[in-house]
Amino acid sequence: MILRALGFCLLLLMLGGCAGGPQETGQAGPSGVPASTAHKQPESLIGLDRAGLTSTLGEPRMLRREAPAEIWQYRSRSCVLDVFLYETPGGIETVTHLEARNNLAEAVAMDRCMGSVLRRT
Repeated sequence: MILRALGFCLLLLMLGGCAGGPQETGQAGPSGVPASTAHKQPESLIGLDRAGLTSTLGEPRMLRREAPAEIWQYRSRSCVLDVFLYETPGGIETVTHLEARNNLAEAVAMDRCMGSVLRRT
């Protein structure tokens, strides 16, 4: 499972080098809630850097390093969203993979989990 995820992440990193243009990120308001909820689809997180991820989902509940990845974990009452950041050839860590699960570690629908996490923020 981990090897497959790493292979997928490497593929995304290679494809990411083909994409151009800056990423648009929202700014967090005074309450810490993201000013823009434009990033409602899980795919919209792919390619975000740390600042973009923070402005979209807020600060992670837990952050851990498992070389070569940094995993940011977000929780709601119904699920856990793990966001994997890997360093690009340019030295910037960006989101390359997501996983969503319930409290029993069973896979859940990514869009529902992300919606739940966004409502929590």
